[in-house]
Amino acid sequence: MTCKNCSSSLTIKNGRVRNQQRYRCKDYGLNFAEGDRRKGKNIDKQRMTIHLYLEGMSFRAIGSVLDVHNVTVLNWIRKVGTEAKAYHDSQALPERVEIIVLDELWNFIGKKKKTMDLVCIGQRRETYT
Repeated sequence: MTCKNCSSSLTIKNGRVRNQQRYRCKDYGLNFAEGDRRKGKNIDKQRMTIHLYLEGMSFRAIGSVLDVHNVTVLNWIRKVGTEAKAYHDSQALPERVEIIVLDELWNFIGKKKKTMDLVCIGQRRETYT
């Protein structure tokens, strides 16, 4: 048996955990078990998590649908966001902008009326905001 951290062959038996032999590395001092029973990454669930998040579901709802803890959902989404930002930063070329045309947008936002005049029957005039 070799150490999982330093690949040393100087290991000794160090008890049992859940009916599994435990070993201790003499060089590094690490305790480790014989096999690894963890399920590992489920790529399909991670892809579905990102898809559901982009559709607007909450972390808790995604976790309950996919039978995953909501903090795991949060960590997966943060990881994908960090990787996407790094990819974007490596691919994006900075461009210099010289002229920006904002015709209709400026007219809509800059010229928007705050009040509305209503003419009622007769000479009376009211202003609503």
